[in-house]
Order: sequence, then C-alpha cells, then structure tokens
Amino acid sequence: MENDNNFMKNLSSLANTAKTGLAGLKSDAEVVIKAKIEKMVEEMELVKKTDLDALKSEVDALKAKIAELEKK
Repeated sequence: MENDNNFMKNLSSLANTAKTGLAGLKSDAEVVIKAKIEKMVEEMELVKKTDLDALKSEVDALKAKIAELEKK
C-alpha cells in the first residue's frame, strides 16, 4: 500500500514538473514567435492604418480642391 502511495506522489510530482516545464516552453515559444513576426512585418515595410487614413484624408482634400479649381 505504501508503494502505491509513493507511486502516486511521484506521479503527481512528475506531472507538476512537466506542467511547469511546458508552461515555460510555451512562454519561450511565444516570445520567439512574436519576435519573428515583428521582424517580418518590419522588413515588409507595411504602412500603419493611422498613417494610411491620414493620407486618404489628404488625398480627399486635394481632390476637392482640384474639383473646385476645375470649375473656375
């Protein structure tokens, strides 16, 4: 009976150790993947949405001015 109890304690300890190790591995993997994605995005030279929206607003304003000047 004591052997069964020790076995269960050892199994529980092993499971807790594995859980802790896997949590650390998950955290490390997330950091590495996030860094790789950020690097890829930076290399792609993507435009931020706020910058694109500002540019669209400027283009719309210029189109309105052009239309006004063409009427004259």
